[in-house]
Amino acid sequence: MNKTPDVRTRAILPRWACRVSIRYAQPVIKLQSVANLLAAGGITSGVGDWRVEKGSGGYGTYQIVTDDDPEYLDIVATDETESLFAWYDIEAKRRGFKVAS
Repeated sequence: MNKTPDVRTRAILPRWACRVSIRYAQPVIKLQSVANLLAAGGITSGVGDWRVEKGSGGYGTYQIVTDDDPEYLDIVATDETESLFAWYDIEAKRRGFKVAS
């Protein structure tokens, strides 16, 4: 190993939400089984860097909710994704990085 530092920058999003579409083989797998697996993954694994599964962090956990969940609706209504991406695009160009279009 070269022992070179692994320097990265990752955003921390305390509140986040996403909508996913999942396809699975019916009737081999039942809807409730898929929901149970996803819910367990949200608690035990998570998504992204420094997640629970890696053992060192507590980020990236999630829960399954319905489309009318008040917290989900609030997060979606105050979505900052576009402004965060716009900031990243400007900052990357300012620092001289090549930005994909």
